[in-house]
Amino acid sequence: MKPTESLLVVALGASSLMIGLWIIQYRQRNATIVDVGWSYGLMMTVFFFVVLGQGDLHRRILLLVLAGSWSARLTWYLFQDRVLRKWRVEDGRYARMRQAMGKWNQLGFFLFFQAQAVFIVLFSLPMVPVATNSRPLGYIDLLGIVVGIIAIIGEWISDRQLAAFRKSPINANRTCREGLWRYSRHPNYFFECLHWLLYIPLAVGHPLWPLSIFGPIFMYGFIMFVTGVPHTEKQAASHRPDYIEYQKTTSPLIPWFPRRKS
Repeated sequence: MKPTESLLVVALGASSLMIGLWIIQYRQRNATIVDVGWSYGLMMTVFFFVVLGQGDLHRRILLLVLAGSWSARLTWYLFQDRVLRKWRVEDGRYARMRQAMGKWNQLGFFLFFQAQAVFIVLFSLPMVPVATNSRPLGYIDLLGIVVGIIAIIGEWISDRQLAAFRKSPINANRTCREGLWRYSRHPNYFFECLHWLLYIPLAVGHPLWPLSIFGPIFMYGFIMFVTGVPHTEKQAASHRPDYIEYQKTTSPLIPWFPRRKS
Protein backbone atom coordinates (compact mmCIF):
# COMPACT_ATOMS: atom_id res chain seq x y z
CA MET A 1 0.00 0.00 0.00
CA LYS A 2 1.39 3.39 -1.02
CA PRO A 3 1.91 6.08 1.66
CA THR A 4 -0.85 8.24 0.19
CA GLU A 5 -3.27 5.31 0.24
CA SER A 6 -2.30 4.49 3.83
CA LEU A 7 -2.91 8.07 4.95
CA LEU A 8 -6.30 8.05 3.21
CA VAL A 9 -7.30 4.90 5.15
CA VAL A 10 -6.08 6.53 8.38
CA ALA A 11 -8.12 9.66 7.60
CA LEU A 12 -11.30 7.68 6.94
CA GLY A 13 -10.83 5.58 10.04
CA ALA A 14 -10.10 8.59 12.24
CA SER A 15 -13.09 10.48 10.88
CA SER A 16 -15.39 7.49 11.51
CA LEU A 17 -14.05 7.11 15.04
CA MET A 18 -14.71 10.76 15.82
CA ILE A 19 -18.23 10.59 14.39
CA GLY A 20 -18.95 7.71 16.77
CA LEU A 21 -17.55 9.65 19.72
CA TRP A 22 -19.49 12.75 18.70
CA ILE A 23 -22.70 10.69 18.84
CA ILE A 24 -21.78 9.63 22.40
CA GLN A 25 -21.16 13.28 23.21
CA TYR A 26 -24.52 14.22 21.70
CA ARG A 27 -26.37 11.71 23.87
CA GLN A 28 -24.43 12.36 27.07
CA ARG A 29 -23.84 16.12 26.62
CA ASN A 30 -20.24 15.49 27.61
CA ALA A 31 -17.35 16.06 25.19
CA THR A 32 -14.58 14.91 27.56
CA ILE A 33 -14.26 11.60 25.72
CA VAL A 34 -12.63 13.34 22.74
CA ASP A 35 -9.27 13.33 24.55
CA VAL A 36 -9.34 9.55 24.78
CA GLY A 37 -10.41 9.31 21.14
CA TRP A 38 -7.31 11.16 19.95
CA SER A 39 -4.84 8.85 21.69
CA TYR A 40 -6.88 5.74 20.83
CA GLY A 41 -6.92 6.79 17.18
CA LEU A 42 -3.13 7.06 17.20
CA MET A 43 -2.85 3.64 18.85
CA MET A 44 -4.93 2.09 16.08
CA THR A 45 -2.82 3.95 13.51
CA VAL A 46 0.34 2.39 14.95
CA PHE A 47 -1.12 -1.12 14.58
CA PHE A 48 -2.27 -0.29 11.05
CA PHE A 49 1.20 0.79 9.90
CA VAL A 50 2.92 -2.10 11.66
CA VAL A 51 0.70 -4.72 10.02
CA LEU A 52 0.49 -3.23 6.52
CA GLY A 53 3.85 -1.46 6.34
CA GLN A 54 6.32 -2.86 3.84
CA GLY A 55 9.50 -1.82 5.63
CA ASP A 56 12.02 -3.86 7.59
CA LEU A 57 10.18 -6.26 9.91
CA HIS A 58 12.43 -5.56 12.89
CA ARG A 59 11.85 -1.82 12.47
CA ARG A 60 8.08 -2.32 12.40
CA ILE A 61 8.27 -4.44 15.55
CA LEU A 62 10.27 -1.66 17.15
CA LEU A 63 7.59 0.82 16.07
CA LEU A 64 4.96 -1.41 17.67
CA VAL A 65 6.87 -1.64 20.95
CA LEU A 66 7.78 2.05 21.28
CA ALA A 67 4.83 3.84 19.68
CA GLY A 68 2.29 1.18 20.59
CA SER A 69 3.17 1.08 24.28
CA TRP A 70 3.28 4.89 24.44
CA SER A 71 -0.15 5.35 22.84
CA ALA A 72 -1.71 2.45 24.80
CA ARG A 73 -0.46 3.84 28.12
CA LEU A 74 -1.67 7.34 27.26
CA THR A 75 -5.08 6.04 26.17
CA TRP A 76 -5.56 4.08 29.40
CA TYR A 77 -4.40 7.01 31.53
CA LEU A 78 -6.75 9.45 29.80
CA PHE A 79 -9.61 6.97 30.01
CA GLN A 80 -9.10 6.65 33.76
CA ASP A 81 -8.53 10.36 34.35
CA ARG A 82 -11.03 11.93 31.94
CA VAL A 83 -13.79 9.32 31.70
CA LEU A 84 -13.86 7.09 34.78
CA ARG A 85 -12.94 9.87 37.20
CA LYS A 86 -14.75 12.84 35.65
CA TRP A 87 -17.45 11.42 33.39
CA ARG A 88 -20.37 12.85 35.34
CA VAL A 89 -18.98 16.39 35.06
CA GLU A 90 -17.84 17.70 31.69
CA ASP A 91 -14.26 18.97 31.54
CA GLY A 92 -14.13 22.74 32.08
CA ARG A 93 -12.64 23.35 28.63
CA TYR A 94 -15.57 21.74 26.85
CA ALA A 95 -18.19 23.15 29.20
CA ARG A 96 -16.95 26.66 28.33
CA MET A 97 -16.93 25.78 24.63
CA ARG A 98 -20.49 24.49 24.87
CA GLN A 99 -21.64 27.68 26.55
CA ALA A 100 -19.79 29.94 24.11
CA MET A 101 -21.26 28.19 21.05
CA GLY A 102 -24.82 28.44 22.37
CA LYS A 103 -27.46 26.85 20.17
CA TRP A 104 -24.80 25.92 17.58
CA ASN A 105 -22.83 23.84 20.08
CA GLN A 106 -23.56 20.47 18.45
CA LEU A 107 -22.39 21.64 15.03
CA GLY A 108 -19.38 23.22 16.67
CA PHE A 109 -18.50 20.04 18.50
CA PHE A 110 -18.95 17.97 15.34
CA LEU A 111 -16.37 20.15 13.58
CA PHE A 112 -14.15 20.07 16.65
CA PHE A 113 -14.24 16.26 16.78
CA GLN A 114 -13.41 16.09 13.07
CA ALA A 115 -10.49 18.44 13.70
CA GLN A 116 -9.15 15.81 16.09
CA ALA A 117 -9.34 13.32 13.21
CA VAL A 118 -7.18 15.69 11.17
CA PHE A 119 -4.68 15.83 14.03
CA ILE A 120 -4.52 12.02 14.08
CA VAL A 121 -3.55 12.10 10.41
CA LEU A 122 -0.95 14.82 11.00
CA PHE A 123 0.64 12.94 13.88
CA SER A 124 0.66 9.72 11.86
CA LEU A 125 2.99 11.30 9.29
CA PRO A 126 6.20 10.44 11.19
CA MET A 127 5.16 6.79 11.27
CA VAL A 128 5.01 6.50 7.48
CA PRO A 129 8.77 6.56 6.74
CA VAL A 130 9.44 4.32 9.74
CA ALA A 131 6.94 1.61 8.78
CA THR A 132 8.09 1.63 5.13
CA ASN A 133 11.83 1.99 5.75
CA SER A 134 13.65 -1.06 4.35
CA ARG A 135 17.00 -0.14 5.95
CA PRO A 136 18.13 -2.80 8.45
CA LEU A 137 18.40 -1.64 12.03
CA GLY A 138 21.72 0.04 12.82
CA TYR A 139 23.51 2.07 15.45
CA ILE A 140 21.59 5.25 14.69
CA ASP A 141 18.36 3.48 15.61
CA LEU A 142 19.69 2.99 19.15
CA LEU A 143 19.20 6.73 19.63
CA GLY A 144 15.51 6.37 18.80
CA ILE A 145 15.20 3.41 21.17
CA VAL A 146 16.81 5.30 24.05
CA VAL A 147 14.70 8.42 23.45
CA GLY A 148 11.52 6.34 23.21
CA ILE A 149 12.19 4.45 26.46
CA ILE A 150 13.06 7.64 28.35
CA ALA A 151 9.90 9.35 27.04
CA ILE A 152 7.58 6.50 28.04
CA ILE A 153 9.10 6.10 31.52
CA GLY A 154 9.29 9.86 32.13
CA GLU A 155 5.67 10.48 31.15
CA TRP A 156 4.51 7.51 33.23
CA ILE A 157 6.39 8.76 36.30
CA SER A 158 5.04 12.29 35.84
CA ASP A 159 1.45 11.09 35.64
CA ARG A 160 1.90 8.78 38.65
CA GLN A 161 3.40 11.54 40.77
CA LEU A 162 0.58 13.94 39.93
CA ALA A 163 -2.10 11.30 40.55
CA ALA A 164 -0.59 10.44 43.94
CA PHE A 165 -0.48 14.13 44.87
CA ARG A 166 -4.13 14.64 43.95
CA LYS A 167 -5.30 11.69 46.04
CA SER A 168 -4.53 13.46 49.30
CA PRO A 169 -7.34 15.79 50.46
CA ILE A 170 -4.83 18.20 52.00
CA ASN A 171 -3.50 18.97 48.52
CA ALA A 172 -6.80 20.40 47.25
CA ASN A 173 -6.19 23.70 45.45
CA ARG A 174 -2.45 23.26 45.89
CA THR A 175 0.20 22.96 43.19
CA CYS A 176 2.16 19.73 42.89
CA ARG A 177 5.89 20.34 43.38
CA GLU A 178 6.91 16.77 44.08
CA GLY A 179 9.30 14.68 42.02
CA LEU A 180 9.62 15.83 38.42
CA TRP A 181 7.05 18.58 39.06
CA ARG A 182 9.67 20.40 41.14
CA TYR A 183 11.80 20.89 38.02
CA SER A 184 9.13 21.50 35.38
CA ARG A 185 5.59 22.87 35.46
CA HIS A 186 4.67 20.32 32.79
CA PRO A 187 7.05 17.33 32.87
CA ASN A 188 4.38 15.15 31.27
CA TYR A 189 4.24 17.51 28.29
CA PHE A 190 8.04 17.55 28.08
CA PHE A 191 8.23 13.78 27.73
CA GLU A 192 5.31 13.92 25.30
CA CYS A 193 7.41 16.16 23.04
CA LEU A 194 10.45 13.95 23.59
CA HIS A 195 8.52 10.91 22.37
CA TRP A 196 8.07 12.40 18.91
CA LEU A 197 11.83 12.76 18.47
CA LEU A 198 12.28 8.98 18.38
CA TYR A 199 10.86 8.75 14.85
CA ILE A 200 13.65 10.85 13.32
CA PRO A 201 16.54 8.36 13.67
CA LEU A 202 14.22 5.45 12.83
CA ALA A 203 13.22 7.18 9.58
CA VAL A 204 16.78 7.98 8.42
CA GLY A 205 17.51 6.45 5.03
CA HIS A 206 13.93 6.70 3.73
CA PRO A 207 13.11 9.25 0.98
CA LEU A 208 10.24 10.53 3.12
CA TRP A 209 12.30 10.87 6.32
CA PRO A 210 11.57 14.66 6.55
CA LEU A 211 8.01 13.68 7.56
CA SER A 212 9.44 12.50 10.87
CA ILE A 213 10.38 16.08 11.74
CA PHE A 214 6.75 17.21 11.72
CA GLY A 215 5.89 15.17 14.84
CA PRO A 216 7.99 17.06 17.40
CA ILE A 217 7.28 20.40 15.69
CA PHE A 218 3.50 19.87 15.73
CA MET A 219 3.49 18.57 19.31
CA TYR A 220 5.65 21.38 20.66
CA GLY A 221 3.47 23.96 18.92
CA PHE A 222 0.22 22.47 20.20
CA ILE A 223 1.51 22.07 23.74
CA MET A 224 3.14 25.46 24.11
CA PHE A 225 0.74 27.66 22.17
CA VAL A 226 -2.63 25.92 21.61
CA THR A 227 -4.13 23.19 23.80
CA GLY A 228 -1.54 22.39 26.44
CA VAL A 229 0.27 24.99 28.51
CA PRO A 230 -2.00 28.05 27.86
CA HIS A 231 -5.21 26.32 28.96
CA THR A 232 -3.67 24.35 31.83
CA GLU A 233 -1.92 27.35 33.34
CA LYS A 234 -4.91 29.64 32.96
CA GLN A 235 -7.12 27.13 34.74
CA ALA A 236 -4.50 26.42 37.45
CA ALA A 237 -3.89 30.11 38.18
CA SER A 238 -7.63 30.69 38.59
CA HIS A 239 -8.05 28.34 41.57
CA ARG A 240 -4.58 27.74 43.02
CA PRO A 241 -3.25 30.67 45.10
CA ASP A 242 0.34 29.38 44.93
CA TYR A 243 0.48 28.88 41.16
CA ILE A 244 1.74 32.38 40.28
CA GLU A 245 4.76 31.83 42.51
CA TYR A 246 5.22 28.38 40.94
CA GLN A 247 5.32 30.00 37.50
CA LYS A 248 8.01 32.44 38.61
CA THR A 249 10.33 29.79 40.03
CA THR A 250 9.81 26.71 37.84
CA SER A 251 10.74 25.98 34.21
CA PRO A 252 7.65 25.87 31.94
CA LEU A 253 8.63 22.71 30.05
CA ILE A 254 12.25 21.49 30.05
CA PRO A 255 13.13 20.16 33.54
CA TRP A 256 15.64 22.42 35.30
CA PHE A 257 16.56 23.48 38.80
CA PRO A 258 14.02 25.87 40.38
CA ARG A 259 14.87 29.55 40.52
CA ARG A 260 15.12 31.28 43.89
CA LYS A 261 12.24 33.45 44.99
CA SER A 262 12.83 37.11 44.24
